[in-house]
Amino acid sequence: MSGNEDSLSDADYKKLKCKKVTIVGGGSTGSLIASLLARLKVELKIIDRDVVEAKNLLQQPVYKLSDVGFQKAKTLAKKLSKYTKTAFYFEDLTYRNI
Repeated sequence: MSGNEDSLSDADYKKLKCKKVTIVGGGSTGSLIASLLARLKVELKIIDRDVVEAKNLLQQPVYKLSDVGFQKAKTLAKKLSKYTKTAFYFEDLTYRNI
């Protein structure tokens, strides 16, 4: 970031649009960060082995009650694809498949 550390310059936005980020985990932290990065046009890969659960909806506001039971990675990628290019992997990340 240049100048004011609380805001992004036009050059910063251009740099971000060229980036690709992989997010492991579509839960509370992962879904929030993915949502913010998607709005900045960062290309995303989302990896998660879990499904959306009703008990977690308050901590994971990107998901809705209608998403319960569906794969987090797929659901999150679908929601964010309106902002940027997304890919998803419904699997457990291990040393064998990293």
